[in-house]
Parts: sequence; C-alpha cells; structure tokens
Amino acid sequence: MKPLQTLFLSSLLLGWSIAASAQSLTLSQAESLALQRDAEIARLQQLSLASEDMAVADGQLPDPSLSLGVLNLPTDSFATDQEPMTQFRVGLGQKFPAGDTLALTRRRGEQNAVAQRWMAQDRAHQVRREVRLAWLESLYWKQAQNVYRQDEGLFQQLQEVTQSLYSVGRSKQQDVLRADLELSQLNDRLINARQKEDEARARLARWVGPEAISRELNAALPDLNAPHVGALESALLAHPAVKALDAEVSVSATNAALAQQSYKPSWGVDVGYAWRDGENMDGSARADFFSAAVSVQLPLFTGQRQDRRVAAAARNQEASRSRRLEMLRMMDAEAQVAFSRWRQAQDRGRLYKEQITPQALSQADSALTSYQSDRADFAEVMRAYLTVQKLRLEQLRIDIDGRAALARLDYFFASESPIDSLSFKE
Repeated sequence: MKPLQTLFLSSLLLGWSIAASAQSLTLSQAESLALQRDAEIARLQQLSLASEDMAVADGQLPDPSLSLGVLNLPTDSFATDQEPMTQFRVGLGQKFPAGDTLALTRRRGEQNAVAQRWMAQDRAHQVRREVRLAWLESLYWKQAQNVYRQDEGLFQQLQEVTQSLYSVGRSKQQDVLRADLELSQLNDRLINARQKEDEARARLARWVGPEAISRELNAALPDLNAPHVGALESALLAHPAVKALDAEVSVSATNAALAQQSYKPSWGVDVGYAWRDGENMDGSARADFFSAAVSVQLPLFTGQRQDRRVAAAARNQEASRSRRLEMLRMMDAEAQVAFSRWRQAQDRGRLYKEQITPQALSQADSALTSYQSDRADFAEVMRAYLTVQKLRLEQLRIDIDGRAALARLDYFFASESPIDSLSFKE
C-alpha cells in the first residue's frame, strides 16, 4: 500500500475511534440532560396537570347561594312584631347548568390535558433530534481539525522535500515559498475549524447546558437504523404531534356539543324559611313561612346568540381538522426529504470510499513521485494533496449528513417516549 493511502486509512480510523474517557460526555447523557432541563417540556407537563385539575373543578355544580334578610320592617318603629308581614328570612339557592354542560365541560378539560401530554412528548422528540444534530455538527468540526492536524505533518514533509531539492538545485525558490504558503493556509483552516466547533458546541449548550462546553464529547454515535419508508403513514398517524392535534379535534367537537347545550334551558331552585315575631289577634304566635321556587332560563331568541355560537363551533372544528391534515402532509414531505438525503448519503459514501478517495490518493502519490523525479512541477503536487484533503473532509461531511438525516427521520418514526422516565412535577 502506498504511503499516503496508509496514512489516510490510519488517520480515518483514528478520527472515528476516539476512546471514551471517564470525563467524556456521551450522546445518551447529553440527551438525558437536555430532556431534564428543557423548560418547554416542564411547562407542557404542568399545563396538562392544570387541565386535569380544572376538568374536575369545571365538572362540578356551581356553589349554592345562601341569602339572609329582613323583610317588610316598618320604618316608623323598626319593631319586628308590629306588622304581621315582618319576617327574618333565610334562603338557599342552587343553579343547574343546561343539559350536559357539566359533563361536556369536564370532558373538554380532560381532552386538553391529553393534548398537552402529547405536545410534551413531541417536544421531547424535537429536543432529542436537535441535540443529535448539534452533536453531529460538533463532531464534524472536531474531525475536520484532526484532518488538518494530520495534513500538517504531510505539508511539513513537503516543505522539507522542496527545501532539500532546492538546496541541490533541483527545484525553484517558488516551490519553497508555495510550500510555506500552503502550510500557513492550513493553519488558518485549522483555526477556522476550531471556531466552527466552538460555535457548534455553543448551540449544543443551548440544550445540554455548560456540560456541552466543559466536557469532551464522546465520539461514539448511536446505532440508528433507517426505517422502511412504507411504514411512514402508520408512523405519522401515531406520532405525538399528530396525536396532539387529534386531541385538539376532539376538543373542538366537544365545544360544538357544548354550543348545542345552549338551546336547552338552565334551571335554578330556591327554598326559604321566614320567621315572624309577634302574636295574632287571638293571642296565638304568628306562623312562620316556608317558600320554594323554580327558575328556568328560556332560550327563546336564538338567532344572534345560540345559532352563532353553534356555527362558530362547527367552523372551529373544521379548522382543527384542516390543521391536522396539513400537519400530516408537511411531516410526510419532510420525512421523504430526510429519507432521500439518507439514501443519497449512502450512495455517495460508497462512491467516495470505493472510487473517488482511492483514486485521489493514488494521484497524489504519483504526483509526489513524479516531482521527486523532476517529471512534474510542485503546483501539481499541491493540487493533488489539497484535493485529497478536500475529499477527506467531504467524505466526513457525507457521513455526518447521512447520520443527521437518520436523526431527522427517527423523529418521524417516534414510537417510544423519551420522557417516560421523567416524572411529572406535582
């Protein structure tokens, strides 16, 4: 095997086989940290618990009303026994909402809680996807630095070769200056890659926290198997984002049923007891009074109130269905794009591994041999070496992009909950 090919293969294996130290942060650890510290997941969990509490509360009858009063008290003496109609009254009243209003209101609260739980699950899958993408981007720039550092030794060797040949008059001073320039530009690319890694680490820290910056990242990547695209339809129907919209459609249907209840009368019951002071003309004590009444709210004029509410509820229900349909179409399109990118990355990766990179390595070795034999100029050697460097970086990028496509695709096939182990915060 030629020397440049040997160096390339060994450096590639070294780049993707970084040993995991005790202080390194694994991807699974990063995902757990991100899920635990994500404020949006906690917010949705609390909203779900709040909706459950409100569902129970809203399903209860209104509080009864208690009334206390003095009736028909004469203003000339304010004596309680002067007039026979003077009385001390205590009353108790209870309202009963129309039809099935209470049961439907409770059902709506429970459906809201279900929607928020599904939204929390969807948010957790989004967080895991974003952590993986930021992780992969950080690793790419880390590996790019490895490529530049490994090429630094090659470029230093080329610099020594040009100086050696120049000292015996077999090369031009321009070749020496070109070697110096390329080494300086390589250092510049290394600095730029380091900056890109810092930026990617900062984006990862947005999810993981300071652990993403203070600890070395473990290069071990998860085994993500590409799901079959034929199972996409059933996977999307079971996706948490779609399930949340299913719950919202149920909420809108319940709202429509609630609007129908406004055509039914609401009821009220009042009972009272009145105590009277004084005596009748025959000397007997005046009798106390008991009263009972039923009140009914009659929905007689429905054209501008009940009818409008029912129409509005029906339109909101149709809007919820349309939103769900649009979400399914959008997710299907995004999943198809991710699947296509993964397949293209697979094809390009094989092409680079089996043809393009070996051919470039052979060309670089041939160019160097020709230069040392005075059969090629130094510019051709540098072009060959820079081409190899570019192809190595492109091969790394293809591998990272393929894994990123799988991370995106995994989001659409979200069959398990990333937050099952995270308890709801009471």
